[in-house]
Amino acid sequence: MKWLIRTLLVLMLLLCTVAAGAWIASPWLIQRAVSDVARSSNLTIDIDSPGIESTGALGFKNLTITQTNNTPYTLKIERGHIHWHTPGRSLVSAISTIFNDTLKVDLSIEASSIALHLPHQDLTYNDSSIQSNVSIRVSRSAKGQWFLSPEALTYPIQQASLRKSTLQLEQIDYPLSLTMDTNRQQPTGQLRIGSVASSGSKAPIRNFTASIALNPDILSSGKITLTDCSLDIFEWKASTPIITYDRETKKTAFTLELQQIALEELPGLNDPKKPLAKGIASGNIPVTIQDSVISIHNATIRSQPGSRFIYSSSEGDPLAEINLSRRAPETISHLNATITLQGPLASLEAIALSDVSGTILGGKISIATARYDLSQKKSHFNVSLQNIALRHVLELKGDFSGSFNAAMSGNLPVELSPEGFSITNGRLSSAGTADITHTPKHDPQQAMDPELFGTQNMAVNYNLSGMRLGIERTTSGEFTMDFAIDKLVRRKGTDAKTLLNTEGTLGIGKDQKNPAIISIDNFKAGFLGGSIGVEHVLYDMKDHRADFILAIEGIRIQDLITLQGLTKVSTTGSVAGNLPISIDGPLFEVRQGAMNAEQNGTIIYSASEEELLAAHQSLKTTYAALSDFHYTELKAAINIEPDGSSLLQLQLKGYNPAFQNGRPVHLNLNVEQNLLDLLRSLTISTNVEQAISEKALQRQAQ
Repeated sequence: MKWLIRTLLVLMLLLCTVAAGAWIASPWLIQRAVSDVARSSNLTIDIDSPGIESTGALGFKNLTITQTNNTPYTLKIERGHIHWHTPGRSLVSAISTIFNDTLKVDLSIEASSIALHLPHQDLTYNDSSIQSNVSIRVSRSAKGQWFLSPEALTYPIQQASLRKSTLQLEQIDYPLSLTMDTNRQQPTGQLRIGSVASSGSKAPIRNFTASIALNPDILSSGKITLTDCSLDIFEWKASTPIITYDRETKKTAFTLELQQIALEELPGLNDPKKPLAKGIASGNIPVTIQDSVISIHNATIRSQPGSRFIYSSSEGDPLAEINLSRRAPETISHLNATITLQGPLASLEAIALSDVSGTILGGKISIATARYDLSQKKSHFNVSLQNIALRHVLELKGDFSGSFNAAMSGNLPVELSPEGFSITNGRLSSAGTADITHTPKHDPQQAMDPELFGTQNMAVNYNLSGMRLGIERTTSGEFTMDFAIDKLVRRKGTDAKTLLNTEGTLGIGKDQKNPAIISIDNFKAGFLGGSIGVEHVLYDMKDHRADFILAIEGIRIQDLITLQGLTKVSTTGSVAGNLPISIDGPLFEVRQGAMNAEQNGTIIYSASEEELLAAHQSLKTTYAALSDFHYTELKAAINIEPDGSSLLQLQLKGYNPAFQNGRPVHLNLNVEQNLLDLLRSLTISTNVEQAISEKALQRQAQ
């Protein structure tokens, strides 16, 4: 018994001595133990500045683990601390297990960063602020070699990153947890990926979240399932209840649900100075992915009431709106498309689009093929439109209103580039009609009652039919539109004027320093049996100013006489000429305008008996000559002042067969009048009639 007691005392002393020696020589023992484990696992492990910090803590500056066999990798941990304890054991009890076969140790690992690099897969993983718990079992073979066997691992991944070739995932969060009790199976946790980039360029996908069990055998399992998935695409909030990937067929199918999309926040529409869109949209997009092909079938985009696209003036005032929900809640329906990813996912070369079709605003839209080159960031494709309805959809704002019974069809060749988008040789047409009414704001300084006498503030209606448009747009925003209108009727009261076969070119945004300037080139229209035209004009929409020359050709003289309200003059023949016109707000003037007769004609002035009795002899002679005047030359000089006063200087050469045996007659006539007063007098009867009719209708309504 005494021998046994002495033996136990010696053994305890020996254990204390071994423990003390391990404490004193810890760096050497640590490196020695690590080297033994590394050799048994075909690893190279290097610890920089290791040291015991307390009875249960190890610190180091850098820990690098390298494997160079069939699946080489490098794992590096910086500025780490490892805390350990042996559950249910004291230090002396744990040391005594040196003579046993196994030892269970719980480790808590903290580090400033961790990096894992797999060169054969060109994959790099990085994380910072590491806090992980590991339970391991230490065992020793009969030959004295030590082995490590993990029992459990918890590692809450936070703000990590993963790079695969040129594909990079950022801000990765996932609660990693593996235990032997569950056969090292990871329970379902929420995976989050903050952003995605390819070749250094940020993708429009952000904040992807999904519930998934990232088990070690997930890549070899038959199916991979993600639930409760959501992500942001641009500013769109999208989600889907489940995504399932079948490894055998390499097929994934799910329905992407777009939620509460704020139109004004979408790329290209988020201009704080001039809102280009307002409202909320949502939608459902059924998606199938197989290999590198993504198919969309029967997708739908809906707009809430009030959702609209807005076109504004340079000052930010709305001029026109496209109401997305007025016609139907479904802005886009039956949307189908095939998207093909060209090249490996980590280094995509291009995205190809084909067989795009859908219903929008009651009409059809389609794109046959398109290809977006990711390296050059360019694409070109043709958008085909068929019977896109504008009725109840297009609304004019400000001083304008209108209705559009005109469905548009055509093609828009579009090209995308880093500088923006452009349209080349676009064509749109409509066989329908459009009614546009311009109601200028009332001027309180008018001397006359506008209800009775009519002024420049009186509403003017334009009716257009048979429209064809050619559209060009540069990436800088310069917009050019060739237009052709079969018939344009302008009405003001009962006065109506018709332009036939109107055509020309409208330019917007050509002057980058002054975007309010629009240009009109090669304008031409049939008018009063002839035509009018403008070769070039720049109009300032902000100051309402313009200077141009109105060319007149083949205009019937009788129609011009009728416009002046003269009933005693009848003529034949037509005139041509040029009228230099200046517009300044509501005022206009004509300086040194000239018109000439295009051929011989007649002028007949039927003087009344009262005029003949009151006239002096020279005027009676003029009346006699004009009673049946055959002119061989007719020239007119025209000047109109901004206040409306005008001077018409006529030179007439010809003869009257019944006057002085048909001798040649040369007449010079000066006609002075105020055109504004004339226009008022011409519209008095019309406006009085209109005012009386409105009063009568009001009484009937009461």
